[in-house]
Amino acid sequence: MEMNSPLTFLDIFTHISEIRVSLLTLLLSPAILFGCYTALKMGYSVFKILTSVYEVKVKPLSYLEKHQSRKMYGRVNRKNGVSPEPTPPMVPNGWYYIMCSDELRREEVKHVSMCGLELAVFRDSGGEVHALDAFCPHLGANMAVGGTVKGDCLECPFHAWKFDGEGKCVDIPGAKKITDVARTKSWPVLERNLILMLWFDAEDREPMYLPREIEEIKEQGWVVHGRSEHTVYCHISEIPENGADIGHFNPVHQVNALYGSDLQQINKSKQMLSNHIWSNASWKADEEDWYLATGTLEHEIKIAGYRVPFLQTNHSFEQIGPGVVYLKSFESANAPVVLYVLVVPVAPFTTKLFHVVVSRKTLIGKLQALTVISIENIMVERDIVIWNNKKFTNRSVFSSSYSDELIKKFRRWYSQFYSENSGAKSRELNADFSW
Repeated sequence: MEMNSPLTFLDIFTHISEIRVSLLTLLLSPAILFGCYTALKMGYSVFKILTSVYEVKVKPLSYLEKHQSRKMYGRVNRKNGVSPEPTPPMVPNGWYYIMCSDELRREEVKHVSMCGLELAVFRDSGGEVHALDAFCPHLGANMAVGGTVKGDCLECPFHAWKFDGEGKCVDIPGAKKITDVARTKSWPVLERNLILMLWFDAEDREPMYLPREIEEIKEQGWVVHGRSEHTVYCHISEIPENGADIGHFNPVHQVNALYGSDLQQINKSKQMLSNHIWSNASWKADEEDWYLATGTLEHEIKIAGYRVPFLQTNHSFEQIGPGVVYLKSFESANAPVVLYVLVVPVAPFTTKLFHVVVSRKTLIGKLQALTVISIENIMVERDIVIWNNKKFTNRSVFSSSYSDELIKKFRRWYSQFYSENSGAKSRELNADFSW
């Protein structure tokens, strides 16, 4: 009978090593599987980005839908057992986004609802953009629906009255004379940084400031890579206030964007493997330009508690008046990205929120731009859940925290965009609302 040879030290060490490797593999297998799942999900997202243009299209609000804001506000306040508080006027004075430049061709007219106004926005044969009150002073036809652009004029579809870019009627078929009252209101329009903006002022003053030109767009041929649109049921001021509310970043936006925008679900995921970390946030009113505020924010992603160096980014932003924000990302990279955050009041407690992302006309520029707007849309939809279900309050209880101090500074800065007739103008624009 053959006897077994005695185990050597090397054999024992080998067996122990195999056991350790097996145990280590067993312990790490969930993390490995999760890592593979995350990598596949991110890879699929990148594939979609590379093979398509990111664009969220939302159908225009109908007349009835525009009036849902009153019901929404009443529902939220009834839910909280309070009566509506006095609120600031609906439309502060400033520049507001109309659409991207490439959405309006030469000799094309479009109907736009914004700031309580109904507008006919058209580009004449020379390429200049004009915005007129949409309804013809003759019999009230909407000149943006069926109307045509002829030369530098807009022709009404009903009786072919023609109006120039200043709103003056210049031709009436069969009429020997055109009276001075045959005109419609014209609104100042600015085409800059690949977007169209409209100036609103309750006192009917000329524009008091201009958003700066982004040099990279002029010099390096940047393009629009994507855009999105959301309807939010809150006062316009509550959206840009988020930039100064640095205390909300980690509670609302810490969970990785891969987990989506469902607040109830993601709050269960705050201890997951990968999280966003936001730090060194700031906000301040500019000392020279009264209409300007600036801020910074640092972002990093941690996986299993460890920082990932190549996923750290710095952001800076400019708040230009009440309705325009330029957010700059990837500043240290070869392909920086600018994300426009644009808020437009439509009706009381109904605000449109637009995002437009611009960067270089390169593959890297497109990839970074679409990554930024994709993540931003997930993150902002978490904010929208809160905005759509909160009540507006002028009697906020503030703490002594740095974040609350910034909110108070923001509100003082924002109040300067209202003027003597802002309240009366808002009531005039929304005479069918009884509050």
